[in-house]
Amino acid sequence: MIVLDYSAKTPIFEQIKEQIIFLVQKGVFLPNVRLPSIRALAAQLGVNVNTVKHAYQVLEESDIIYSELGKGFFVAQNAADNKKVKGEALEVVRAAVSSALSMGVKKEELFNLIEALSENI
Repeated sequence: MIVLDYSAKTPIFEQIKEQIIFLVQKGVFLPNVRLPSIRALAAQLGVNVNTVKHAYQVLEESDIIYSELGKGFFVAQNAADNKKVKGEALEVVRAAVSSALSMGVKKEELFNLIEALSENI
């Protein structure tokens, strides 16, 4: 589910955080559903456990996820409606649009791509 771009300027923990937010927004991670453990996600992504831990800490500070001692991390009840989530989602879209335009993608092509992608999600 989470795919990292190791060549991107965006730090890995930030990519993890942004993708979890995206998955919450899309309803892939539902409220009160347990997220992968820090160790499991780190192993799956091939990153240091501290990187995933940092992403989870930032998400918890933003009230997007919560932790239960000895049980793990869970999606917060109102995470999808969280203003921080919507703001983060907007930043992800803004960065993607900016990158696409800087790579020479024309606005019309970008609109068509967004429309096609939104129909398939």
